[in-house]
Parts: sequence; C-alpha cells; structure tokens
Amino acid sequence: MPTISTTNWVLGVLAALVLLLIIWVALLSVALRNQGRGKKKALEAIKADKDILVVLNNLLAEVDQINKKQNRVTATTNEHQEVLSTVIRHVGVIRYDAFSEVGGSLSFSTALLDDNGNGLVLSAITGRSESRVYAKPISERESTHNLSKEEQTAITQALKGVNA
Repeated sequence: MPTISTTNWVLGVLAALVLLLIIWVALLSVALRNQGRGKKKALEAIKADKDILVVLNNLLAEVDQINKKQNRVTATTNEHQEVLSTVIRHVGVIRYDAFSEVGGSLSFSTALLDDNGNGLVLSAITGRSESRVYAKPISERESTHNLSKEEQTAITQALKGVNA
C-alpha cells in the first residue's frame, strides 16, 4: 500500500490553497472588467443622446448585480475559511535518539493539527531490535494522554505562528 510522506501531503494542501486563490483572483478580475464595461457603456449612452435617467437606472441595476455577485463571492470565501480552519494543515516533526545505544535520530514525533490545535501526534520510538508507534489525540493543544517533551515540541512547532 503506497504511503504519502508528510512533505507530499503538505504540498498537496498548499496546491489546493493556491488553486482556491487563483479562482478567487479570476473572479475578482471578472468583476473589475465588468465594472470597466459599465463605465464605458454609460459614456457611450450619454454620447448617443439617451435620456440620462435611463442611463443611470441601467447603471444602478448593473451595480446591484455586481454587489450581489460580490456578496456571493464573499460568502463563499468565508465558508472556505471556516472549512480550512478545521483542516489539518499544521505539521511539526521532531527527530531524536530515544535510546543511547541507537544513533541517527531514528525516533520521531509528528504533530498534525488544524488552526485550533486539534488533531493528533504520532510518535515512533526506535530501538536496536524493535520499533513502536504511538498515536495520541490532541484537542485544543492538549491531550488526555501524557505527552513527552518531544511530542510537546512537535505541537509547538506545528502551531508556530498560528494565533489561538
């Protein structure tokens, strides 16, 4: 069964975020382009000796449509931000020597957390003849299980720069 490395997983999440940002920029540029067209239409209508009240009413109708579209984009953006705050997107990895007879920093603790500090910590303790893997749930940066200093460091590293 193929495994996804932490780096590949993080890159996938970042790629999805970049895609969302590209879509958002495209929607904003369409709105700006439409705004420029409305101005051009107004000038053309005035030059064509149309009634200024008709021109203004048409422009106000277009502004209302643009405002409705902008409100929908804003609502969608807010929904995406809300969803993204619950997605595991903060990763901290600490490598260390769990036992003095085993070198090479083969043991590790990895924190996988969302913006609120919820997620899990995975730890692999590697000895000379065996390895053990532990998973501990994390809720609001805390766990009901005892955390090692390496696990706590991984949590701190994962949430570095996150306001909570």
